[in-house]
Amino acid sequence: MLGEMKMMKIKLGFMLATTIAVNALAAELPSYELRDWLNHEWRNELVTYAVTPEVAAKLKEGAQLRDSEGQEVAWQLEPDSGRLHFIASVAPLGKSVYKFAAGKPMVVSDLRVSEEEQYIELANGKTAVRLRRLLSADVGPVAGWRLASGRWCGGSTFTAALPVAAYEVSVEARGPVVARVK
Repeated sequence: MLGEMKMMKIKLGFMLATTIAVNALAAELPSYELRDWLNHEWRNELVTYAVTPEVAAKLKEGAQLRDSEGQEVAWQLEPDSGRLHFIASVAPLGKSVYKFAAGKPMVVSDLRVSEEEQYIELANGKTAVRLRRLLSADVGPVAGWRLASGRWCGGSTFTAALPVAAYEVSVEARGPVVARVK
């Protein structure tokens, strides 16, 4: 009799824990706790997490991400890969918690992707890079960098013995956290 009661408690406990876990995943938006154990200050670091399709669907309904101080933080979901990106900071030996809550994101990012006939440009408030859409002769893919002063400089060239056989450039991600060109 005692053995049966223990087994029933274990089964009930397992069923209850499983139900709570499944309901929590289905009903709640995620939160992320970041800790520093190295006595190092982490400032404005790109953080990436894989999310389930269920969480991705919930985030697409509208969500704000807030840090430990309650400040809204820009976030980005890449639906094809299920990756969630945001910028995080953690004090030395500290803890930062980033929580999602229902609502329309209001934070504005200065990350910009623009496509022109000759270039694709990735820019933020401090710098930019221009990538050529087409290559010719000894010209490389990077057309130049914009410095913090606003002045454009640099560029790239190819010095290989063989010419480039094929070249293609396309935008894969447009922000507000990550911009990526392939």
